[in-house]
Amino acid sequence: MKAKGYVATILGASLVSMFMGGCASSMSNVQTASSGRIGCGPSEVVITNLEGGLMSKSWTAECLGKSYFCSGTLSDPWTLTDVSCTKK
Repeated sequence: MKAKGYVATILGASLVSMFMGGCASSMSNVQTASSGRIGCGPSEVVITNLEGGLMSKSWTAECLGKSYFCSGTLSDPWTLTDVSCTKK
């Protein structure tokens, strides 16, 4: 019975670690994807309102006092494709 508890703990910790790492890399991917559409460098882009599921994401990208509504399709958990941004 103890072995099952250890396996469950390790599995749970691994899933949390993957999820948190995915969030961090997802945010930088969103900044990079937005930067090419709005004309700012990735480090200048501030992302808010990041929403979506397994297939698509939407977010607000802000840079140099301007806001843009952006969206994109996920080809895998970390790769955004078909990104478009429209000035708000």
